[in-house]
Amino acid sequence: MEAALDKQSPSLDDCLKLLKGERDEQRLAGLLLVTKFCKGNDLASLRRIYDAVGTQFLDRLLRTGNLGG
Repeated sequence: MEAALDKQSPSLDDCLKLLKGERDEQRLAGLLLVTKFCKGNDLASLRRIYDAVGTQFLDRLLRTGNLGG
């Protein structure tokens, strides 16, 4: 039964595909899912995630809602 669940679970590569998606919704979903795959000391995975997300999306995400206030 566990093997069937593992096949249905998204992998890090699946999350990276979402992070490289065209829509912000895809990228945000990828960010939420990727937390299951890497630890803070897994620098290689963190670098792959950072490269997949890109700085423009991160900047836009951090600036959203900060207009006036």
